[in-house]
Amino acid sequence: MPLGGQVALFAEAAIDGQPARAWAVIVRLLEQGCPPARITSDVLAPAQRRVGELWEAELISVAEEHAVAAVTEYCLDRLWQHVAETPAVGRVLVTGVDGEWHTLTSRIVAAAWRASGLEVVALTPSLPAADLEAFARRDEASVAGVSCSVPAHLLGAWLTINALRTAGLQVVVGGHAFDAYPHLGTRLGADEYVGDPFEAVAVVRDRARSPKRARPEHPMPSWTDVQMVLDDYDSILVGAMALLRSRASAIEGSQVMREELELLLQAGLSGVLCEEPNLVFDHLEWLRYTLNARGQDPAASWDLLDSLRRVMPKSASRVNEVFALSMHASAR
Repeated sequence: MPLGGQVALFAEAAIDGQPARAWAVIVRLLEQGCPPARITSDVLAPAQRRVGELWEAELISVAEEHAVAAVTEYCLDRLWQHVAETPAVGRVLVTGVDGEWHTLTSRIVAAAWRASGLEVVALTPSLPAADLEAFARRDEASVAGVSCSVPAHLLGAWLTINALRTAGLQVVVGGHAFDAYPHLGTRLGADEYVGDPFEAVAVVRDRARSPKRARPEHPMPSWTDVQMVLDDYDSILVGAMALLRSRASAIEGSQVMREELELLLQAGLSGVLCEEPNLVFDHLEWLRYTLNARGQDPAASWDLLDSLRRVMPKSASRVNEVFALSMHASAR
């Protein structure tokens, strides 16, 4: 049964903030025999991606995006009430990454895993790595699922993975960021990357049978370079903001300017840590697209990058190198 048309109907109802209308789409599918797992993977998840695209293109507002999240969570909760509980076959933690506040993807994963018979403890949104480690040490779970939506937050993903490793848990990663860079899961210390949360069920159930075993933090050769910038993080952002104001940047609003600067800096640090320069280039391309959709000059993305380069400590040579390569590649 093709579900593309149902995705559009659900997304439209969610954008309008109409939970009853959105739920009616799901009820029709249930009546036609469509299983909850497929509705989740082929309707709710694609609808979320579609809404994200509309938001990036400035075709819906932040308020409408929030309405979509609320409606989807409402429908997700009701949908999985139609799934009979099965005896637990293992316990698993599900968490986002340090510094990331997206929760819906993790909730979809948690719902799918609960339906498979796993006992799921959902720890979202952003949870400091130290707090996560302390909780994981006390908990009986031996495996965790980690979702990362934004590639710029892969530094936070590494901190989260390390917290779970040292607490003795195996780590399975997924989410949009790892979908875009699947090889970075194991590079950051995870045990496995799985793109589809439903396909991950067998992997997680198998790993849940193993006992906890504490492991050392997963080393990253570039961590010293990254930490050097983190130690001076706030002053770098303040200095870059001052430069942008002196140039009358095309990016409107100081709060928006700071948010874009901070996300670009995080992309740079993640790119250095992961030894993946394309991560910064891809972020710049996304930023240019977003600025253009807002009716602003896409070239303002270069202003952001250049302001960070000019205030970056000279000792942070690897960060400066990644920024320089990304600017050169983006200018082609």
